[in-house]
Amino acid sequence: MESRPKKKQVEPGPELPTDESQAGVSYVDFEQLQQVDQDHLASNTDGFMSSLLESASSDDWKAQYEAINTLRSLNRYNTEVLVAYLDQFSKFVRSQVDNLRSNLSKNSLLFLKEFSANKQVDHAKISGFIAHVYPVALIKTIYEKNFIVVEAKQTFANAVENLLFPELIDTLVEGCRAKIITLAEHSIGYLTTLVKNFDPEYFNQGSQSVSLSGLINQLYQEYEGKRMKMKKGAESVFSDIKDKIGKERIEGVLIDIFSSQENAKERSDKIMKLFEEKTVKQADKSKDFRSFLKQQKQQAVKDEDENMLQ
Repeated sequence: MESRPKKKQVEPGPELPTDESQAGVSYVDFEQLQQVDQDHLASNTDGFMSSLLESASSDDWKAQYEAINTLRSLNRYNTEVLVAYLDQFSKFVRSQVDNLRSNLSKNSLLFLKEFSANKQVDHAKISGFIAHVYPVALIKTIYEKNFIVVEAKQTFANAVENLLFPELIDTLVEGCRAKIITLAEHSIGYLTTLVKNFDPEYFNQGSQSVSLSGLINQLYQEYEGKRMKMKKGAESVFSDIKDKIGKERIEGVLIDIFSSQENAKERSDKIMKLFEEKTVKQADKSKDFRSFLKQQKQQAVKDEDENMLQ
């Protein structure tokens, strides 16, 4: 019998974005990441980072993969150096997160997940990176491949606890506007946690402040909508904002939002009333339930006493 010729083996690359292309790829656990050459890094930091950026710009997928691993190593051992140069790698990391080759996408999300676990990172140095990269990572929370989704979700679970910056709020507000309901629901969920952890100072006016008008207007849109999970999330976020900056400040923002309309004050009052009525109703329900339990307990004691007398 004539044997069939073997198919030519083609090395997987970006043009072949299949799960099978992950064969032979070994992801490095965070604890197993090795330090880069510390002498080289210390003696010529600019040269080291320039060389890394050159490798990241290569068309070779393996070089791109290793460049991400180097960023992961720097994040673990040399965080200050990484943060100082991170903005230069925004375009590269974004492209890797969005890469059709799944192992490159996953490895870049591993980097983001680990980076998002950092506390007390210099906001001024990473604001552009967050604004450029995290919107793409958010979309990956609804990706078709679960091993990508897992890393993307953990990235945001870490970020809303640690990267408490306006750019992340802007990213999640934009996510709430998504027509894909799952993405919108993920966004309002992360936004709820982020605002709860947020420093009130970032709600003050200034170049580094949150766009309160955009945030509050979006919460109002969600509250007026028909999606119950979004409505509940909007109520929670609104309540936390009010606790942080006060009712008067929110009323002023609402009036600014509707400043071009004759009934700006009336609309502002209507929105405040909507949210406050919901809060009061929830408090009343809680109070009624506690009263019900108290009455049940008292009745049980009374019944027990009567039984003892019989």
